[in-house]
Parts: sequence; C-alpha cells; structure tokens
Amino acid sequence: MECNNCGGKIAENIDTFTAEFVTCPSCGKRTFQLQVNAEAKGVPTLYKLVDWFRGGKTRSKARFHRREGDSYTVSTGNWNYLIRIVDRVHDWYYELIVDPKTGKKLHTKEHRLSEHKGYGSAKQNTNPSDTNEA
Repeated sequence: MECNNCGGKIAENIDTFTAEFVTCPSCGKRTFQLQVNAEAKGVPTLYKLVDWFRGGKTRSKARFHRREGDSYTVSTGNWNYLIRIVDRVHDWYYELIVDPKTGKKLHTKEHRLSEHKGYGSAKQNTNPSDTNEA
C-alpha cells in the first residue's frame, strides 16, 4: 500500500493492514492506494441464468415468469440446465432439469399452477423431531 500524497510505503501487503485508520508514517495523511495483482489459473467456468418477467407489479405476482440457464442442484452437487415457466394467466407450471454433460433429463414437471403447492420453501416438514416447539 502506498500513500496517495507522498508515495511512501504504508504496508507491504494486505495482511499487515489491521488498523481502522491508517496514516502514512512520512506525511501523516490517511489516503492510500492499494494495488492488487491477480493471477488466473486454468479457464474459469461461466454460468448463465436468465429470468424473464412480464406483467404484475412485483416479480412474485408476474403474470409470466420464465427462468432458463445453468442452475446449481444442491442434492446432486452439480450444475444442471434448468427451464422453468410459471404462467399465471393460463394456470400452467413447467420445469425441466437436464444434465448438460450427458443430456439426460433429471426432472420434468408439468401441471396446473393451482396444483403446484408444497414445493421449495413451502414444503412441509416430514421429520416430526425437527419442529421448533418447546
């Protein structure tokens, strides 16, 4: 880290930067410049997920919602390809999850949106010992 005013060294690396307010030992100013060097090893993996919302004042009340792209599946620990469509106008729910490496369909669900209850955060607790009752 270098002082913006006089160019004096304030700290050699970020590990020694522990004080709440750092002052330059040469001029006493509190402005400094931090230079960061980053090195990439290998090729980064890029994931893309796109959400489309149409109608409604909020995302949760949108008349049409389509989510498509890469999605992390916690149960398998893998990235999969997801297509999810929620159409409130036509009362329709569709979800497709595909393993991008093999092309195999892992999950398909299509039904009326009014029948789509008890999934995700609305899922009922099936283990009675996990209740928060005192």
